[in-house]
Amino acid sequence: MHFKKCFISLLICIQLGVVLLTPNQFSYLTLGLKDFLIPYTNLVGINSLWQFFSPDPSPALFYEYIVTDESGRREKYFFPPLSGPKLFRESYSRTIALMRVSLQYNDLLKIVIVPLLCRTHPEAISLDIAAMTIKAPSLQEVGDGRALNDLETREYKNMGDFGCFKSDLSLPTKVQDKK
Repeated sequence: MHFKKCFISLLICIQLGVVLLTPNQFSYLTLGLKDFLIPYTNLVGINSLWQFFSPDPSPALFYEYIVTDESGRREKYFFPPLSGPKLFRESYSRTIALMRVSLQYNDLLKIVIVPLLCRTHPEAISLDIAAMTIKAPSLQEVGDGRALNDLETREYKNMGDFGCFKSDLSLPTKVQDKK
């Protein structure tokens, strides 16, 4: 029993240390522990940095994907949805964390995101996926009259076409790479 209490106390102290160290990414201690901190914070989804109140916030990241069904009809969607819920955002926040991590590790796109989207759209036979970055205008640009949702601030990176197979949604096959 004593070992169990000590072990749980140690885990709580480690978690508290990670929560306190992670946002300040340029401290000597954080830089020294980055080989442990980065994978751990990515795993639990607490890897946001102290940049959310800056005049130039980090860009919003989304997947824009086009679902093609058996009749050839194509429809555009976004993952995660462009507008999240107003209340109870925990699930939406986890989805955004999954999105950011899957952009860092391309294998997660094939292993996690494509099967999820294929299950979301059972009529789909293929998905054409692009990573979309929406850079928020700087404080100066907004002061000069630029709209916050200006389409010129969007950048796209084609991730490829993926097939949705009814027999095996867990292992999608990449149909074609786009360059």
